[in-house]
Amino acid sequence: MKRFLFGKTWFLLFTLLIAYGAEGAAKKPISSSDTIAPTVSVTSPANGATVSGKVQLIASASDNIGVTKVEFYVDGALQGSAAVAPFTISVDATSAPIGAYILTAKAYDAAGNIGVSSPVRVNVSRVSPTPTPTPSPTPIVTPRPTPSPTPTPTATATPTPTPSTTSAAGIIFQENFDSQLDWNTTGSLNADCGLVSCSKAPPNWTQYYSQPAVGNLGVLIQPIPNNGTDHTGGTARKALLAYYNNVTYSGAAELSKTFPAEYQELYLRVWIKAQPGWSTAGDSSIKMFRIGHWDRTGSAFAYFPGGNGAPMTGINWATSSNWRVTNGVPDGCYISWFRMDPQETHYYPTTAPFNVDKAERLVSGVPPSGAGQFADGQWHRYDLHVKMNTQSGSTWNANGIYEFKYDGRVVVSYNNVLYKNAGSPVDLGWNTIQMGGNNLNEYIGGINPQWAAYDDIVVSTSPIPESYIPR
Repeated sequence: MKRFLFGKTWFLLFTLLIAYGAEGAAKKPISSSDTIAPTVSVTSPANGATVSGKVQLIASASDNIGVTKVEFYVDGALQGSAAVAPFTISVDATSAPIGAYILTAKAYDAAGNIGVSSPVRVNVSRVSPTPTPTPSPTPIVTPRPTPSPTPTPTATATPTPTPSTTSAAGIIFQENFDSQLDWNTTGSLNADCGLVSCSKAPPNWTQYYSQPAVGNLGVLIQPIPNNGTDHTGGTARKALLAYYNNVTYSGAAELSKTFPAEYQELYLRVWIKAQPGWSTAGDSSIKMFRIGHWDRTGSAFAYFPGGNGAPMTGINWATSSNWRVTNGVPDGCYISWFRMDPQETHYYPTTAPFNVDKAERLVSGVPPSGAGQFADGQWHRYDLHVKMNTQSGSTWNANGIYEFKYDGRVVVSYNNVLYKNAGSPVDLGWNTIQMGGNNLNEYIGGINPQWAAYDDIVVSTSPIPESYIPR
């Protein structure tokens, strides 16, 4: 059993040097004029697959005369070889860092011609994806709890956590962007790349949307502005930058990750920082991130009742004329919003409070740029916990969970959400996260467009430890 050999890079490059000779049969004469390269493809794992433990690598290759041998590489280090079809070896991903890796294949023939496969992305997980858990036989429907009073913020920045030294159980995805190449959705990348076949998304991600470009910018992966300092105090770090225009819902910038499995319960954590001097209008709504289910047909960004994504829920930054401090400046707010399934009949919920995208105070009595608020130019931690509602017989129970935390403090919590309704598949689960979006924020003055930085994203099937930092 071979084990992955790793350098310091995040990316895993499997290079399959493949060649084939007929076993137990006379070989054809090799012509010195042979200039036709073999063709090769990685057939397993599949593109976008999540793997863990022992992994079987399989490739297929063909040539007009013959393929002579197979060599498997990880980050340029030889892992093993296969001389005959089926071209396969087994590797051990048990100790591989969690994250995305790129697999490619090269096929060689006796004349020295080389064929190269298309890249295949896989994600290493510490546990195998688990299907829908068995619903509770006697669900309890409870009313919406009353959120705890919000404390008055201090002028200090968000405390820097001490990084965890071990991997946390249940983690299915993490991204700190530091090992990513710079990436910018301009030029030919300015597009709705929302299909399953999207091949232009950065490694570890599956789709993106940038259409039209926002001030010649969209979603970028690049060094964090202002010395590249992240929330841990580390320097020369990278992040995802989503740009927002000073135009009502014109242009959107989103990066999306679709998982190969369906999950009934997920925990999401992301650190977000607004650029210094972020401007907001008196009434605004700025889409930040979401968790949802995508049907894996059409675009992952096709919303509304005729689209392909429901249920969905997420967080917006916001302000509201209903919430103003004494000097008339609007408080910084958030919007928890909900879109239900089936998308054709229940997309917009009809039961309060889920039927209204209402701005609520994030930190009472403080404007967006005030200390502790979302636009104070500091890093803040956002945690979202969602769980699908269960079914008893033919009845869907109002027992879905939605809990949003800001810098570790519970802001809002519901345990009576009807994510799934009559007509929903029982095994329908969460399978997609998306960062960024468009906005309603026609502010006066300030910089246009404005950026928000996203970093250290973690998705888990169990609670994420307070100190956990993605590797």
